[in-house]
Amino acid sequence: MAGRKGNHSNQLNQSNPSIPLDAYHSFLKSLIGQDVQVYKGGPESKQGTLLDVQSDYICVLAQNNNNNNNNNQNNQNQNQNQQPTVVYYRTQHLQSISENSKSNSMPRYQNNSREPYEFYRAGSFDLLMEKFIEKYVQINLGGPESKTGMLLDTSGNYVALLTEDDGVVYYNVHHIKSISEYNNNNNENSSTQDSGQQVQIPEYYRADDFHDLFGQMSHKWVSINRGGPEAIEGVLVQGMGGHYTIVSNDEVLRINPYHIKSISSGPKGALKQNNNSQQNNSNEDVSKAQEESGEKNARSTSKSSRMESSRTSSSSSSSGGARYERVVKKIDYVWKPR
Repeated sequence: MAGRKGNHSNQLNQSNPSIPLDAYHSFLKSLIGQDVQVYKGGPESKQGTLLDVQSDYICVLAQNNNNNNNNNQNNQNQNQNQQPTVVYYRTQHLQSISENSKSNSMPRYQNNSREPYEFYRAGSFDLLMEKFIEKYVQINLGGPESKTGMLLDTSGNYVALLTEDDGVVYYNVHHIKSISEYNNNNNENSSTQDSGQQVQIPEYYRADDFHDLFGQMSHKWVSINRGGPEAIEGVLVQGMGGHYTIVSNDEVLRINPYHIKSISSGPKGALKQNNNSQQNNSNEDVSKAQEESGEKNARSTSKSSRMESSRTSSSSSSSGGARYERVVKKIDYVWKPR
């Protein structure tokens, strides 16, 4: 794995003097190693231990069983067995962070000290994205723009994410609230390097920045944003002054690429529908082949049964005439000696 990792035990109190921190970030640095809650509520809300503070992002070791949206007791018990997740929050969107003063006021002894935990460290959130290339990640913890997939590339101010349903989705980094490595149901890292799985990577666009990416998608059907009131699909047409136009049926929208959170080529869900269609066709071909094989076996079995029945009937007929005779008339004889 390329890149330098931080260690909770020996690097939490170390700072990088080359990274300028304003007063707010300086305050956050005093909370490193403490229990905090990021956001008071909503899909991005997490409780955990603050691991690191950088110029434009923070790193939190979040406990999965603190999910406020989980009300099912069985799911809570299952989440308690899951390992914590390291979440990287972009401070540009960080609305609040609070300290659990009661928990942090408890004395900690040497034998109760927290175990070291590895995490990625970079000079900025943009550079942090490079650590996740070819790994399965989750962009945003919730909301319409939340997606999981394999991070293919990062360039300038956007990242390319290979998703299961929408194919390659291009995210504007400025609108990404958080990123974390995605764990599967077995709580194992789902990166292609660790699992050995072969993933077919389609062709995707490459550009210097998010604005230039729109130029390569001109006159193509695109999907803007994953959901919400600003989500739209249509043909992208380049306009004047850096603005673009989306033509959708009888509606013409003029948009600024900077305010777009994500964009993908083709209609939303097209990749999943295509995969499902291919799987259904494959299943139909297998079922048809099985039916034809079953009919062929049935015809062969029926033919063999008729031949066997014919041989049995012939044998029974020939052997039955030698053993049995039909009684036509009975005659009583009286024998009288002379």
